[in-house]
Amino acid sequence: MKLRQMYLVARDPEALADALGLPVAFVDPGRWVQFANEGSAFCVAREEEGGRRSGQPVVPVFQVESLEGWPERVGEAGGKADGVRDMGEHGRLLTGRDPRRPRLPDPRAARATRMRRGGGSGPDRG
Repeated sequence: MKLRQMYLVARDPEALADALGLPVAFVDPGRWVQFANEGSAFCVAREEEGGRRSGQPVVPVFQVESLEGWPERVGEAGGKADGVRDMGEHGRLLTGRDPRRPRLPDPRAARATRMRRGGGSGPDRG
């Protein structure tokens, strides 16, 4: 198994890519931005690319020799395999997810908590 890429899920991939300011290798307008780097790819993708279904803000993509047996492996680990998607020349994609939907902390929630406690939201207020 090899990590092929990691992508951030965003409603507007190009706007997030612009904000990150990294050199860009490839753009599929409105859907996908892949940054120019060595090794595994780092990208920003629209929710429809898989992030919305998985409920994850960051999605790892692994390359395996065969998808045979992977839906069962995902299930045995407590996850759910959502089926195989044929991506033509890019191969086939099996999306797996954790039904408990672990997520990264939502920074808006942390800000709201600080505001209720009387703290500010400036950069020096952690």
